Amino acid sequence: MMVAMAIAASPVDVRSATNCPSTEAVIEQLLPLLPAATGAAEGQDVADITVGAVQPGAMELHLRLTRPDASVVGDRRLLMQGTCQDMAEAVATVLAAWETKPLTSAVPEAGLTPTVKETAAASQVHASQPASAPIQPWQILVGAGAGAVFVGGIATTGAVDIQVGRPASHWQLRLGFASETDRQLNLSPGRVDWQHNTAALGVCWRVLDPAWLLSLDVGPVAGWATLAGSGFSANRKQRSFEYGAQAGLRAGRTFGRWTLWAEWRTNLWARLQRATVDGADSRAQLPQVDTAVSLGLSAMLFR
Repeated sequence: MMVAMAIAASPVDVRSATNCPSTEAVIEQLLPLLPAATGAAEGQDVADITVGAVQPGAMELHLRLTRPDASVVGDRRLLMQGTCQDMAEAVATVLAAWETKPLTSAVPEAGLTPTVKETAAASQVHASQPASAPIQPWQILVGAGAGAVFVGGIATTGAVDIQVGRPASHWQLRLGFASETDRQLNLSPGRVDWQHNTAALGVCWRVLDPAWLLSLDVGPVAGWATLAGSGFSANRKQRSFEYGAQAGLRAGRTFGRWTLWAEWRTNLWARLQRATVDGADSRAQLPQVDTAVSLGLSAMLFR
């Protein structure tokens, strides 16, 4: 009810297409900045807030203020940084400056107010009109990580990946490569050392937050399972093609061009890999589910 009362009392009809900053947050910051008499008698001015490009550490917002007769008061692209609350405060400051500018000629005493607020907006919106450095239509992130795999024994793993997508889209394509050290499988009278080397192509969904990373990807995976015998009368080494599905969950924190992340990744193999001893009824099989936990760092090639 309090939110509804605040929206009804707002001198500007704020319509935000994003939750960061939300309509309610902008109105909350706007109310103390505008006098109660502000706003045309024939109706409210309308402020439309839409999201443009999103990149680590920054978000582009398109802010447009129009009169009830559809005339444009202000139209601006803002490259925002900081928390959602900081963005709401900066947007409200720009709107207040636009709303109070027409009063300057009629009320000279109030002339300083828009100037102060316009300056405040410039200090919070760090590159409000980035015409000289447009945001690229595509983002390419290259990352590398290391961690451990746990199923069927513990081994270390290393991986690299490339993610490609549009800055303002939740969807990306991911291409990843991973390798791991040997795990051991006991098979009397010796043992089998085995490992996976994989390549995966997946579709990735992510949240559009300039500071925090959360993404989920899924797709096919293929590679080689390498098995090498040790301690047998005749030791053999074999590589076998394998394929299946892969899923990963990644969370992290963005610092400008760099993103530090942790992830959980699982492979589900379609083929069952077995090791047998010639001339003996002794065999063992590799697990068909493989899980890894990693820490990594990604860098954006284009901003």
